[in-house]
Amino acid sequence: DGRIVATEHIVELADGELWIVVGNIFRLNPEELTAEPVEAVNKLTSSSVVEVFVDSKGATWLSGNRGKIFVLSEENDVVTIDTEVTLRSFTESEGHIFASSGDAVYHWNARDSCFDALADDCPPYHQAKLLATHDGRILVTTAGQGFRKIDKQQRDVIWRMTKYVLKNYKTYIVTVMVCIVVASVASLASTLFTRTLVDDYIVPLTKVANPQYASLAQALFKLGLVLLLGVVCSYAYNRLMINISQGTMLRLRKSIFERMEHLPLTYFDQRSHGDVMSVYTNDVDSLRQMISTAMAQVFSSIITIVATFTSMVVLSIPLTLVSVCMAVVMMLTTTALGKRSRNYFRTQQQSLARVNGFIEEMMTGQKVVKVFCHEQQAISDFEVINEQLRSSAYHANKIANIVMPVNGNLGNLGYVLLAVVGATLAIAGSHTGAAASPSLLTFHFSLSLGTIVAFLQLNKSFTQPVTQVSQQINSVLNASVGAERVFALMDATPEVDEGTVTLENPQGDVDFEDVDFGYTKEKQILFDIDINTNPGQKIAFVGG
Repeated sequence: DGRIVATEHIVELADGELWIVVGNIFRLNPEELTAEPVEAVNKLTSSSVVEVFVDSKGATWLSGNRGKIFVLSEENDVVTIDTEVTLRSFTESEGHIFASSGDAVYHWNARDSCFDALADDCPPYHQAKLLATHDGRILVTTAGQGFRKIDKQQRDVIWRMTKYVLKNYKTYIVTVMVCIVVASVASLASTLFTRTLVDDYIVPLTKVANPQYASLAQALFKLGLVLLLGVVCSYAYNRLMINISQGTMLRLRKSIFERMEHLPLTYFDQRSHGDVMSVYTNDVDSLRQMISTAMAQVFSSIITIVATFTSMVVLSIPLTLVSVCMAVVMMLTTTALGKRSRNYFRTQQQSLARVNGFIEEMMTGQKVVKVFCHEQQAISDFEVINEQLRSSAYHANKIANIVMPVNGNLGNLGYVLLAVVGATLAIAGSHTGAAASPSLLTFHFSLSLGTIVAFLQLNKSFTQPVTQVSQQINSVLNASVGAERVFALMDATPEVDEGTVTLENPQGDVDFEDVDFGYTKEKQILFDIDINTNPGQKIAFVGG
């Protein structure tokens, strides 16, 4: 139908029939040089086939780009398999069938009639394009490097972003930090007051016939003033962070636009317009979310953890040890899940840029698409890259969104353990406290009701920042990927101005002799081109 196909789009079936796969399926007649659509198959698959694979038993596997696989047996029986992702690069070894989604490798489970992802401890295969098997091993070509620690270059990106903010808003940042400290101390004061409230007011007042509430009211009034100060500081630093984030985004967009205006044409030849536009929109916006929310939240959490930990040590060392153990478990969980999600966030941003670039190109060249009847191929190509975006976003958020619920449940488990341990120590202290002589050890192991209540509140204040950091780490990971793309544009080598050339008596008669051309040095397109143009004549290369 006018499309040019590559050899990997031609598949030979078990009966020797040749199929061409370009969204639709065409039956090729090599002798007559014709190709007719296979209507029955196209109707079955809704014209969305991205790959055809023939296994050793003669069955034909049709992989669609909507998460469906159709298996045609030699007897023309059809089996439909639903998958979460679009599978490609099928291969078979010793009766075992493998396929790739671009992010992971899957194995056909014949017993359960489904594709199972390989073990969780295997690295993800980002943009896996080819699969093969050799001596029982799976060979994968991939653009990614799997799960790995954040290396020095990636840490430098985050630090560079932080320095960029501090460069223009030092005074604002100092004010924000002071407000965060005051707000955290005010919150801690209210938590510690519960111990005083229970031990010095509630318990004594329940033991007298005519309780007097004047002293309690005075204490509550003072606490109210402290909390009001904390509310004012919280509002102030959140408002300042909005100004900082929006001002930083303004400067970033201005910087990258000024740099873009000085870049050579080769930079834009190697990238789609939508990819460059995505830097201004998606990548810069991800940085805004990190600056306005994540940075302040992380600093506030650190201050809260330090202040709360100090108070917990003063109240009870045994209960503090229990809280620290649970916090370590939560931090290890957050770190492990964060490592797994970062690479997916990078793939998500790259896929989003490809989608934007493709849409921009199709909208700009819509007339050309119509003239050459390229609509169906454009739809098929878009569905492929759209599926890649969905897959990467699904995997990134699937891992990232479970961090906070997991840490929340670990915090609840720690709360229960503290209540049990605290009650045990309190009961044991009530039996031995009267006989034992006062000492530091007795103080920490003999707990009052108010101390237990206050410590349980402190534990919430201790674990909640860890949970909040685990939630904000998603923004940090996403923003670090966006920052890489923003700084890559800012660091691009500008075009060197080599001065001007003045033409004397131009006649319009221009000759090109032995011209080689390529958008990149690695891929040359035109070879030894000779062109002679007469005055007033226009010559263009279309499709070069």
